Amino acid sequence: MQPQLKKKLEIGAIIAAGVLVLGTIFGFFLLERHYAKLIAQKLAGHRWDLSSKLYAEPYSLRPGILMHQERLAGILADLDYRRIDGSPTIEGEYSIKKNFLDLYPRAFPVLGNQKLPGPVRLTFNGSRILDMKQIQDGSSIYSLAIEPQLITEYYSSARETREVVGLNRLPKNLIDAILSAEDQRFFAHPGFDLLAMFRALLMDIFTTRMQGGSTLTQQLVKNYFLTPERTVKRKLQELFMAWCLERHATKQEIMEMYVNEIYLGQRGTISINGFARAARLYFRKSVSDLSLEECALLAGIIKAPNTYSPYHSPEKALERRNWVLERMCEEKFIAREAADTAKKLPLRVEPLTKEVNQAPYFADWVRVSLSEHFDDKTLHTRNLSIFTTIDPAMQEIAQQVLRDQLDRLQRTYAKRYGKRRLEGCLIAVDPRTGAIRAMAGGRNYAESQFNRAADAHRQPGSAFKPVVFAAAFAAGGDHPVTQATMIEDEPTTFYYHGKEWSPSDFEDYKGSVNVRRTIAESLNVPTAKIAMQTGIDRVAQMARRLGFGTKIPLFPAISLGGFEVTPIEVAEAFSTIANGGVHIPLHGVQQIRDDTGKILWQPDLKADRALSSAADYLLIDMMKSVIDEGTAVSVRSYGFSRQAAGKTGTTNDMRDCWFAGFVPQLLAVVWVGFDDNSATGLTGAHAAVPIWTEFMMKALAGTPEEDFFIPQGIVFRAIDPINGYLATTYCEPIEIVPFIEGTEPTEFCPQHQL
Repeated sequence: MQPQLKKKLEIGAIIAAGVLVLGTIFGFFLLERHYAKLIAQKLAGHRWDLSSKLYAEPYSLRPGILMHQERLAGILADLDYRRIDGSPTIEGEYSIKKNFLDLYPRAFPVLGNQKLPGPVRLTFNGSRILDMKQIQDGSSIYSLAIEPQLITEYYSSARETREVVGLNRLPKNLIDAILSAEDQRFFAHPGFDLLAMFRALLMDIFTTRMQGGSTLTQQLVKNYFLTPERTVKRKLQELFMAWCLERHATKQEIMEMYVNEIYLGQRGTISINGFARAARLYFRKSVSDLSLEECALLAGIIKAPNTYSPYHSPEKALERRNWVLERMCEEKFIAREAADTAKKLPLRVEPLTKEVNQAPYFADWVRVSLSEHFDDKTLHTRNLSIFTTIDPAMQEIAQQVLRDQLDRLQRTYAKRYGKRRLEGCLIAVDPRTGAIRAMAGGRNYAESQFNRAADAHRQPGSAFKPVVFAAAFAAGGDHPVTQATMIEDEPTTFYYHGKEWSPSDFEDYKGSVNVRRTIAESLNVPTAKIAMQTGIDRVAQMARRLGFGTKIPLFPAISLGGFEVTPIEVAEAFSTIANGGVHIPLHGVQQIRDDTGKILWQPDLKADRALSSAADYLLIDMMKSVIDEGTAVSVRSYGFSRQAAGKTGTTNDMRDCWFAGFVPQLLAVVWVGFDDNSATGLTGAHAAVPIWTEFMMKALAGTPEEDFFIPQGIVFRAIDPINGYLATTYCEPIEIVPFIEGTEPTEFCPQHQL
């Protein structure tokens, strides 16, 4: 080769090598900038998709309230408090003695109760809390807030749950255990550990044991930034990103992200991520209260959460825990004596609680209701705390009673129904506030997610009749309708807009009856006559004022419930009646807060008077007769003795069975039927009333009885129910009936005189 050509080739090689080196450096620089930008965005922005949490109404304890000791213990167990034998010394513990309960309440920062009173002693006197005192100094406590029970979480598609905590909340033993088990040289390496990687390679080649060589930083990158695929390309990405992450974040920041990101097990279909949530799952503890052996157990789980699960493989979990303790001793994190003492302790974890949604139909309804204010992504990823009106005890009763009673009916009429599945729903409401206290949208959510309480459009039948009489009482006029007003119950044809309508009664016609008997026995023809006399348009207007949101058609059959509504609309209308004629929109959410405790949203509830208090009282009193002597008299035979008012409902061909009833502090609406709208062969009295009665008896157990408020302007008179006149001493039977002052009869009965 000629010297000149050789020199040119050498120069070309040098230039090519230089270009290659410069290109590599430039490519490395661009790649580093790309990953650095990605890391910076992650570190500065929204780090985790945190599920929003749906809570029941918070518990408030006060001296004097009705609360059995066993009931409070059950509430604490549901809230993942730990029952111990001695005195509670850390948050989340309680103990029970003969007539008192010692409790160390947990903070619930989102509601602002971070200032804890320390351990508290609650003394019981039978079914009441007699006294509450701080154990340390004996000072009295007059109110104690217990964090609300979690109903469910609105998970993202990843179905992960985590509780993000700062590094300062983690005990030193936990950090030391993690380092001992996973990355002893964490504070020395630049993101990857060549020594550990080489050691792992030798183990893989010369032994049958697979040895991991990933640092904590690499594990974080793999879980947080990358996909879990096992390829050479992804491994190289992991190494490079780990190096980049170490350049843009401190070791403390990396460790904090790691302890909140790492996967540590499964609860049903939900992934448990981070040590704070794992501490709750395995030990019912705050992560800051973990003991040495508990820290070692959690650190040991990191390598393979399913393999070393204390629930599925307790022997392997114990062996792994003790290995971590030994490594901590070797690394000089703990003394030999502490390691040996901890190794001797048995494996102790709390029972694995199932993934349970306490109110699935209600949770779905809330999510749909909130869609006007929050999109799905916000609900599923922004760690919102949604505080609802649900009473967890009442919700449990509602679901259980509905299921059991429907099963009873299914067995009783098995030959009639065959494979058809009887369904139903129950809604309970505090009529004084409009708060939904329980919602059971069907017998079994796992079998059917269709929420009959909110989404089933069914005819209300006779359950609509109180609306007719509300309109009639409100109409007033020269000849106002009263409970004593007499109507002929006889075959009648009505003409409306050129069409004929001839309703009939369920049983024989009764002849001359008063309004009170009309509602008690649910008579169709007299109700239709009152509706036509009052005006169908006025009846429809009253329905809207009471709370029916459905557009109500203007034809006579609406007086007998011949149109479709949802059970929740029926509950809203009856809630207005139970609330003295004041309409408050039904609602299930009290407020929504972000993870700093700031209130983001709460309902704007406006109270509107739909019916005068006097007219409303006439309606309530008349509906009391439904239970005391009318179509729902079986309520009394089942043992329910409180003052109560209500109305049964049964549609044509017995397709829909209803009962809506209430006491002053609680309303419940029950519907029973088939989803395909086929006939049940049952009435509201047979199908819905037993469900309502059992629910109300259990839901109100231990609460004081209340009487309905009698407003001003109401006077009571004894009348002869046969003709509506004032009763004489010779009339029998007589009825004591309320009237709006000025509308009471003034003439005595002409039929029963001396």
